[in-house]
Amino acid sequence: MRRGWIDTRHPHLSIARQCELASVSRSGWYYEPVVIAPEDDIDIMQAIDEIFTACPMYGSPRITAELKRRGVTVNHKRVERLMRAMGIEALYPKPKTSIGNIQDKRFPYLLKGLAVIRPNQLRALGAGQKVSLRTAEEKLVFILLYECEAKCW
Repeated sequence: MRRGWIDTRHPHLSIARQCELASVSRSGWYYEPVVIAPEDDIDIMQAIDEIFTACPMYGSPRITAELKRRGVTVNHKRVERLMRAMGIEALYPKPKTSIGNIQDKRFPYLLKGLAVIRPNQLRALGAGQKVSLRTAEEKLVFILLYECEAKCW
């Protein structure tokens, strides 16, 4: 847009002054984008598709390395861009930290409603001891099944 404001044949204003007035950097004025032939992208995309079909767990770094082994000089960023354009990504286990197994047994939180008011209060209770707590609403009975101490580690 602003590059169109600059007249290279202006008799009184230099290109540097016109760039300054139009808020265009001089390097931006002289820059000419490199045109990449679409045939090159198509050839590389076909090679990426061959590699990905053979090894779907390969991501862009490994595909780039495999392309270099095949004699195709290509940057990893270009491979990533082409993979995004093709809609492919490496197959690997994604994190599922919040999804639990329905068949797993769910254990209740036994210390709910317990006010810990002094240090080592829970450690003083031995493993397997029956403890009765009286709260304002109800009487809570629970058994401490496991006590983790330094000797366990």
